[in-house]
Amino acid sequence: MFAQEKNLEEKIQKNERKINELSIKMDAVDREVHALLNELNVTPDQLTQFVHTEKNFSEEDWAKLQEEQQKMHTKLQVELQSIRNPKEMQKRYAERVVQNHWLFVR
Repeated sequence: MFAQEKNLEEKIQKNERKINELSIKMDAVDREVHALLNELNVTPDQLTQFVHTEKNFSEEDWAKLQEEQQKMHTKLQVELQSIRNPKEMQKRYAERVVQNHWLFVR
């Protein structure tokens, strides 16, 4: 039982490290995006409006853009569904413990 708890704690710490690494990467990407927007002298809203307007692109480019957007949306949904909640897992492991009043039956 203690080994399971220790293993679970290690997994939680590992996930927290990954989350910290991802937040650092996200900050770096945010800085790069901000620098690009400053270089182009546009606001995020202007860029979003440009990307969502079909007449700014040829038919082929618009189709590719929509396809890539759908792929990214699908990938994001799959990744969000695969995220495990460590506290929920810990609760499930705690529920699996054999209680003192249980009888062993084969």
